[in-house]
Amino acid sequence: MKNSKGFTLIEILISTLIMAVVLAGTFQTASYLLQVNELNDYQVICMNFLEGKMNEIRGVGFDNVLPQYSNVTFLVPELTAKGVQHLGLVTISTLETFSSGLPSMLGVKIIICLKQKNRILGEDANFNGLLDTGEDTLNVNGGLDSPYQIEVAVNAV
Repeated sequence: MKNSKGFTLIEILISTLIMAVVLAGTFQTASYLLQVNELNDYQVICMNFLEGKMNEIRGVGFDNVLPQYSNVTFLVPELTAKGVQHLGLVTISTLETFSSGLPSMLGVKIIICLKQKNRILGEDANFNGLLDTGEDTLNVNGGLDSPYQIEVAVNAV
């Protein structure tokens, strides 16, 4: 009669290996979810800031938009406080003009590019506010773009 009080060494090794694989998968999933959570946090911060910046621009009056905000760079205080490398940029373009040649409609585009760990989100990879060679990769439209951007047309009237 065989005595079966306990597990063999092989059974213990196999169960340990199975547990190690399960735990590794769990830790990898948890790490991924933390990164996604961080990215969602940045998205909320950026979109709220972009909306506030757009309201600020709307509040200065049409005649002051171009001289005060064209190619202006900025930092987002909440991202700075979190130690996130980033840069925001406001670009203004004339969409329509009056017969006098003065702008009647402006295109306002505000973007925020940032770095999450080793990943750059947006096209301004060196965070200088300029479109450098090799940076126009998202839309290839001759301008900086980012997942965090807002674009509107502002009328003179």
